[in-house]
Amino acid sequence: MTVKPSNQFTKDRDKKIKNLLSQVRLAKRRYQEYVPLLPEEKKQIEAILNTDSIHNSTAIEGNKYTRVQTELLLNKGLVPSGVTMKDTLEVYNLNRAMNYNNSYKGDITEDYIKQLHLLATSGLFDDFNDSGNYKRCKNWIGDIQTASPQETPKRMSELIDWYNYWDGNMDPIELAVKFKYKFLAIHPFVDGNGRVSRLILDRMLMNEQYLPARILLEDVEDYYKALSLSTKDDCSELIIFICKSILKTYDRVFKLLS
Repeated sequence: MTVKPSNQFTKDRDKKIKNLLSQVRLAKRRYQEYVPLLPEEKKQIEAILNTDSIHNSTAIEGNKYTRVQTELLLNKGLVPSGVTMKDTLEVYNLNRAMNYNNSYKGDITEDYIKQLHLLATSGLFDDFNDSGNYKRCKNWIGDIQTASPQETPKRMSELIDWYNYWDGNMDPIELAVKFKYKFLAIHPFVDGNGRVSRLILDRMLMNEQYLPARILLEDVEDYYKALSLSTKDDCSELIIFICKSILKTYDRVFKLLS
C-alpha cells in the first residue's frame, strides 16, 4: 500500500524545491558575471568538468577507472595496467558522446538521442546493432518492467513531443528532470540508459544557460533513492537531488575561478 504524504510534508517539500531553484538561478547569474571568460580559462574549466562528469558517470555504472586514470586516458592516451578493455572503452566512448553533446545546437530529437547512445556504447555490445537503436528485447529496472520493445518507439515519440511542446508553465529544470525520469521509465535501449539520460539532462540544462548537474559517485545512493521515490506524477525528490547537483557544479567552478 502506498502512503500519501501529508499536506504539511508536501508544502515543506514544495517550499524546499522553490528555494533550491532560486539558489540555482542565483548561481547562474553569479557565474554569468564572470563571462566572458578568457578562452584559455573557459577551455580549462570545461576540461575539468568534462573529466569529472565522465569519471563519475561511468563509475556510477560500475567502471573501475579512478579520476586520475580517467584524466590520463583522455589527455595523454595512457591506459593503466589492471583495467579491462570494457572499462577503457566506456571512458573513451563517453568522452566522444560528451564532446558531441557539448557542441550540439539542435532540438531534442530521437535522432539526437540515438546518436548519443551510439557514441556512448559503440563496441560494448555483442550485437553492434544494439548501439544507437532501440531495444529489441525486454529489460527491467530492478523488479520493474519497462516499456516493451513494441511500445518503445511510440512512447519515445510521445516523450519528445511532450518536452518540445512545453507551454512554459513549468520551470525548465523541473521539465528536464521529469523528462529524465520518463526516459528511464521507458528504458529505450538495451543498456546505457543511465549514461544517456545524464547527457540529455545536461544538454537541456545547457540550453537554458545552466551548467550541467554534477552527479558524484559519492552521492550514488542518494541518486538512486531519489529515483526510487519518484513517480511519473511526482518527481519532487529527483528535482531536489538534481538541483543540489547543479549547485555542486557551480561551487566547483567558483572555486576554480577564485
